[in-house]
Order: sequence, then structure tokens, then C-alpha cells
Amino acid sequence: MVFWLLGLGLQAACEPKMLRFARLPEDILPRPVRIGRVVFPLLGLVIAFWLEPITAIFLWVAAFSMASVIVALVWAILARYQELKR
Repeated sequence: MVFWLLGLGLQAACEPKMLRFARLPEDILPRPVRIGRVVFPLLGLVIAFWLEPITAIFLWVAAFSMASVIVALVWAILARYQELKR
């Protein structure tokens, strides 16, 4: 789930619409860091297959579901905080 959190967090930080929603500057991440949005989820899949090949896909998808909810909540809280700060 940590890899999904990192991957989805980086994905949100790379999306201009999400940055506008959270009222953050456009270029907060350098280009090499942006590769992590693809690498981290794939690394999580590899580790899931390495630990338990039979249930790897189910574990990977469940971790994605939980991580997406957490990332959405964090971005909503960040947007609210930025709004109150102004």
C-alpha cells in the first residue's frame, strides 16, 4: 500500500487540475521524480507477486483502493487548509 500511496501521490502532484484544486504551484516536482508515479505501483505489484503469487492481483487492487481514498482525503484536506490560509 505504501507504494500505491507514493505512486498516486506523485500522480496527483503531477496533474495540473489537482494542483489547482489544492492551490499549489504548477512545478513542485522535478522531472526525474515524476517517473515514480509509474515505477512505484509496478514495484508494488512485483513485491506482491514475490510474497504471495496466488493472491497478488487481489492484494494489489485492494491496496490501490485504500491508497486512492487516502490520497483523495489528503488532497481535500490540503485544499481546505490552503483555502483557510488565504
